[in-house]
Amino acid sequence: MDDPAIEPSLLAHALRDLDRLNRWGRTAAGLAAAVGRLVDAAAPAPDACAVLDVGCGGGGLTRELAARLTASRPAIRWRVIGIDPSAASIAAATAAAATAGDDRVAFRVGGAGGPTLAEAAGGPVDIVISSLVLHHLTDADLLGLLTACAAEARIGVVMDDLRRDRRAMLVTHLAVRVLSRCPVVHVDGPRSVRAAFTPVELQDLAERAGLTGAILSGGGPARMRLQWVRQRSRTGRGAA
Repeated sequence: MDDPAIEPSLLAHALRDLDRLNRWGRTAAGLAAAVGRLVDAAAPAPDACAVLDVGCGGGGLTRELAARLTASRPAIRWRVIGIDPSAASIAAATAAAATAGDDRVAFRVGGAGGPTLAEAAGGPVDIVISSLVLHHLTDADLLGLLTACAAEARIGVVMDDLRRDRRAMLVTHLAVRVLSRCPVVHVDGPRSVRAAFTPVELQDLAERAGLTGAILSGGGPARMRLQWVRQRSRTGRGAA
C-alpha cells in the first residue's frame, strides 16, 4: 500500500479490508478508551480537544474514533484530523466522510516527517494517535515523529502498532487470510510484522525522543501500544 503507483481499485480494496481488520481487532474502541483516559487525567480539564491521526489511510478508523469520543464525552468539542502521505487515500477518506455527513473529522495530505505537527494538522494538537504506521518508518523518521510529539502534543500520545515476534507473525498470517481477499493485504501483513519494532526497540526510541515515562502495553492481537502523558508542573504548565 506504500507504492504510489498502486492501482486505485486495488488500493480501495486494501483500505476496505484494513478497516475490516481494525474492526475485528476493536482498534478504534481501544484507542478511544486510551484517549479518553488521557483527557480525563488532564489538568485543567479541556473543553475542546484536537486529535491528530497520523497515517490515517482511508479514514475509517479516524471516523469511528471521532464517533466514539463524541459519544463517550459529549461535553468536549472534538476535532479529529487524519493525515496521510497518500493523496488517493485522503481523497477516499474525504469522500467517505462527506457521504456520511460526518463533520467531526477533517483529512489532509501530510506525512509524519512534516515540519511540525501543528502545520500538518492545521492547528495545535492535543493528542497524537496512530495505528499500524510506525513499522512503515525508519528509525530516524520514527525518532523525528516521537520528538515532535514530545515537543507539541499538549496532552499525550497513543500509538498502536505490530510487534516483531513469532506469535505476531502467526496471528497476522492467519488474520489477513481469513478476513481479507485482497492480495495486497496478504503480502503487506507478514511483511509489516518483519518490518515492525520489538517492544525494547520502541521503548528505547521513545526515551531518546523525550517521551519520558512512556508506557508500552499489549494493544490487541499481535500488537503493542505506546502511551505517554505530558506531566504537568505545579503551575499547570506542561513539562515533558
